[in-house]
Amino acid sequence: MTRPTVLALDAMGVVFETRSIIGEVVGPFLAARGVPFDPKALRALYFEASLGHLSGDAFWRRLGVDPALEDACLDGHRPMPGIVPFLERARRTFEKVILLSNDVSRWSAKLRARFDLDRWFDACLVSGDLGVRKPDPAAYAALIGAAGAAPERIVFIDDKVENLRAAARAELRAIHFDADSAGAGGWHAVAPTLEAVEGIIGSIIKR
Repeated sequence: MTRPTVLALDAMGVVFETRSIIGEVVGPFLAARGVPFDPKALRALYFEASLGHLSGDAFWRRLGVDPALEDACLDGHRPMPGIVPFLERARRTFEKVILLSNDVSRWSAKLRARFDLDRWFDACLVSGDLGVRKPDPAAYAALIGAAGAAPERIVFIDDKVENLRAAARAELRAIHFDADSAGAGGWHAVAPTLEAVEGIIGSIIKR
């Protein structure tokens, strides 16, 4: 079997603890400040911003919030425990490490800068820059292009099954990072911890 040379990771739910930006960060931020919002409309607004169709400032103004409060909202994010040593080891194992994330471009850049994460990635592909979101096939095509490698040489980690199914269709090697799982998988590998992810990666490399 072809040895993988590139590791690609999702941001939310893998690099960061947050799995739902709206449900866990933006919604609670607005509620704590007494800003009224409809959850469905908020998700739709975020969807547009995460495709680059709406600027970060425009997103906040549509909600009646001063864009200067954006950094306070981003305070709700925390890196996944153990992610830095995981990335450090990944740099030694793979030729390239790439981030593939559905997010507002500016939010992603601010979070990576805040936690000094850019140094671990050869490329950061964010939907707000790409104009497409996972699981759109174009997102994986962008990843394969940035990797400069055949799809079967790319290991892709995400916490959402629909994104992993699309990755598998693109012939990437998919690992489901799910802290709520017991590690049992069907068509894809499932890991409840970063240590388990490394174990799966090790077994793939040895094949």
